[in-house]
Amino acid sequence: MRPDELDNLAREAHEALRAGQLHRGLALTDQCVRARPDEPVFYCWRARALLEMGKSIEAVQQARLAVRHGPEILDAHMVLADAAGLLGRKLEAQNAFREAIKLSRRDPGVLTTYALFMATECGPRLGEQAAAEAIEADADSSYAWTALGVAQLRQHRHAEAESSLNRAVELDTENTWAKMNLAIVLDETGKHDQARALVELLQDDPQAGGFVAAARQTDRQIEAKRRRLDRAGYAELSSRPEGGGLWTYYARRVTLAVLAGGTALGLIALLGEPGVILVIMLGIPVALWWWARWS
Repeated sequence: MRPDELDNLAREAHEALRAGQLHRGLALTDQCVRARPDEPVFYCWRARALLEMGKSIEAVQQARLAVRHGPEILDAHMVLADAAGLLGRKLEAQNAFREAIKLSRRDPGVLTTYALFMATECGPRLGEQAAAEAIEADADSSYAWTALGVAQLRQHRHAEAESSLNRAVELDTENTWAKMNLAIVLDETGKHDQARALVELLQDDPQAGGFVAAARQTDRQIEAKRRRLDRAGYAELSSRPEGGGLWTYYARRVTLAVLAGGTALGLIALLGEPGVILVIMLGIPVALWWWARWS
């Protein structure tokens, strides 16, 4: 294939991928790879397309080829980090991110992406450290503050997490992830009304569809449990005899049980073996009557 033909084919493949025509773009990229198997950019394109198609294993393989053919290519390490992270290969993802940070000369965007990964997928303390470095590089990065808030939330430091996530939302009111995590913080700290209000604001956000549905399902379960408890409490109150509070009610039950037990033991001690038979014959009807009267 002539160089100009390859250039046209690569341009067509790139445009198809950017337009979301993944299958067509991937087929065109395959032709590019066959024509130029040592070009790392083509493997990056392949890996990105496969990631969007949900094929993480194949994406990792293509990303590794991209790194092999172009160890100096930033996007090769970034796509490897993304693909490995999705597969739970955390060490490989961390190494790819660190190499990308070096190649980018600590670019704030790369630092923020790394911080988000560390805050959600790795230890929260490491995530907090990475988020602090991202904020140091760009104090106005909404997603760097989001990473910090998530790391703090995972350590149950709710006040700090709420402050960080509020800062993230202030910097970018379209930051859906910050809003979702802020709703979690508010709910866990007992600010349920504020949490529900925030969830309602997210209901039209397509990125938050699953989160909103889960939050509403949880609310319905809590409400159903509350109603069951209310009904049980009403039934308990209605079964109590009039003229006494809760302690009086249970005291009467305990007193009757003690008296019944004492009477039974007295008859047994007085009459011996015939007393056992008498207690059984009389005790069962009395017990049934007592249960029906006071239960």
